[in-house]
Amino acid sequence: MAEINLPTIVVVDDEKPILDSIARVFARQKIHVETFLDARDALEFLLVNRVHVVISDMRMPNMMGQDFLAEVFNIQPSAYRIVLTGFADMDATLEVVNRGGISAFLQKPWDTEQLVNVVSRGINHAEVIFENERLNEQIRIQNAQLEDANSNLEEKVNLRTKQIRAALLKLEGTYSANLNVLFNMMSAHPNIDGDFAKKVAKISRRIATELDPNVEFINDVGLAGLMCELGFIGLSSDLVKIPYASMNAAQLKDFKRQVYFANLILAPAPHLNSVAIILREQYRSFIPMLDEEVPSLGAQIIAIARDYQRMLDGRYSELSLTPKKALVELIKHKGNRYSPEVVNLVIDHPILLDTTPKETNMTIDKLEPGMILQQDILTENKMLLLPEGHVFTQKTVDRIKQFQNSLPKHMSLAVSSPLHKIKNS
Repeated sequence: MAEINLPTIVVVDDEKPILDSIARVFARQKIHVETFLDARDALEFLLVNRVHVVISDMRMPNMMGQDFLAEVFNIQPSAYRIVLTGFADMDATLEVVNRGGISAFLQKPWDTEQLVNVVSRGINHAEVIFENERLNEQIRIQNAQLEDANSNLEEKVNLRTKQIRAALLKLEGTYSANLNVLFNMMSAHPNIDGDFAKKVAKISRRIATELDPNVEFINDVGLAGLMCELGFIGLSSDLVKIPYASMNAAQLKDFKRQVYFANLILAPAPHLNSVAIILREQYRSFIPMLDEEVPSLGAQIIAIARDYQRMLDGRYSELSLTPKKALVELIKHKGNRYSPEVVNLVIDHPILLDTTPKETNMTIDKLEPGMILQQDILTENKMLLLPEGHVFTQKTVDRIKQFQNSLPKHMSLAVSSPLHKIKNS
């Protein structure tokens, strides 16, 4: 059996020096490596051991790499599959790429840094799948437990959010780490729409940038936008599906209890206290009740970004609104439900509310060494060719041009460019 609690990679090649070379690369890292000269022995190992990444040579005497990886997909579809290929095997590689049989490829001789980066990405990819499976199993068990009468409300929420709270206890790192891990954990819950969360976060960050240059404030508002529906974890799925404007008084009262659930989930993470405050105040009107205070600027921003996107998605009223009609709806409630300052800003700069993907204009034939990739390059089969953050060299520019036939037609890439505030663009 593979070592417990370590990411496991399986490497298959009929040349022992290659196996030894790859094993040495990961010898000092917390990664367990299993090497095999025969693909058939590797398949026997995979039948009883769950692994994160499988690396296979293309040409082997007993079984070709594409056939081996196809078997790996049948046995362990969650494993990240990487093929080692030489220039002479390009046609066979493209064939298996187009069949969707692999997740990434490395060309011999490989670059050690690239090998480590691709394997790390594969381990992260598998970990997300494993975590989602664990969450789904937890949810199945929790739903069975929720059928038992007289369960305490806090116990229900605690059961549903155990994984998220555990993750938050470990998160003391960077803003981007918070963003990525929390988003993956949230997206595993059936009540939460990850695409909606991303759009609200994008709008919120834009508005916050225009109103306050403080980086910490911008990051807090962006993260609060991403988690604006975190409290949905504690609500019933039937309630979440009701358009906001169609709820009766009792349903609205239950719906707004989500701020309690969100703060309960974030309680173990004191470094996210400012985010928790924004979430707690996001349903206060700009002119609040007598026993409440005016919501913070962050909460005023979230309320507009959140409701605007709900209007577009048909989750605010029975019908999906056009951007123009949604803006009219915001204006209608300016000064009572929504902040006049924030509403006036989006009236003057409606582009702040636009989340449609922006077209890139850097075509493959114009790539140059030194450019920094801002978005993963994937084939039509969603196979990773180069990861976000890659700095192009002449070698990788030439390689992308070689594989142009396996990329989407008329593809343009997102590369680094100066950042400008929207109002100055």
